[in-house]
Amino acid sequence: MFELNQLRSFIAVATDLNFRRAANRLNMTQPPLSRQIQLLEREVLLFDRSGRSIRLTAAGRRFFAEAQDLLRRADGAALSARRAQSGNEVVVLGFIPVAALGLLPEIIETLRENLPAVDIVLREMLTIDQTEALASRLIDLGVIRLPRDHNALHVARLKREPYLLAMHKNHPLARQKSYSLQDLHRQVIIEAWRRYYNTERPHSSLGYKPPAPEAVVWPAPTRGSALPSAQAMARKPIVH
Repeated sequence: MFELNQLRSFIAVATDLNFRRAANRLNMTQPPLSRQIQLLEREVLLFDRSGRSIRLTAAGRRFFAEAQDLLRRADGAALSARRAQSGNEVVVLGFIPVAALGLLPEIIETLRENLPAVDIVLREMLTIDQTEALASRLIDLGVIRLPRDHNALHVARLKREPYLLAMHKNHPLARQKSYSLQDLHRQVIIEAWRRYYNTERPHSSLGYKPPAPEAVVWPAPTRGSALPSAQAMARKPIVH
């Protein structure tokens, strides 16, 4: 079983991919840092040291995301306990990273105006983690993308976002002014890590599950399915 200090050491090394810089970041010498990583790697190899520089293995990349989330949860739990001990009521608000770009400050301002005596604890979490945390009452509110299964949640829409099709200016499809899903048949599609969103995609209605998290080939759509142009979708956003 790992300790939080080991997680902090791993996150620092995984971020910098350099033991010396990671040690400086943590205000420690390199030998104890290397020891912390060795303890973590007793069961699974997290770093590939075969080249001139280190890099994360596939297991290391997955553990990096999970370790960051675990550390945020631990820090948030400690903060919640301290706030509760102070006697003030605490509201724990989860949010997806993109919400911090504009939506989150508006929400915080509204909460502070309407609930001035309440302390707000923020936790950056993925949508799938927030739905689990809401069900377990680990957080009180969540700013999420609409998940596939949200029947157990009370959901209020705060914002609508468009789907946009992006490509290189020299791509053969770039000459078109509008697109259908048929145009994307056998095209390589770059999409985000599925765990990050855990939401319905345009191809979901076609009964298609992408074979890889980074690049997928879109299947043939049903007849009549269409994807508007970027300009048209900007005028009429689609709920994401």
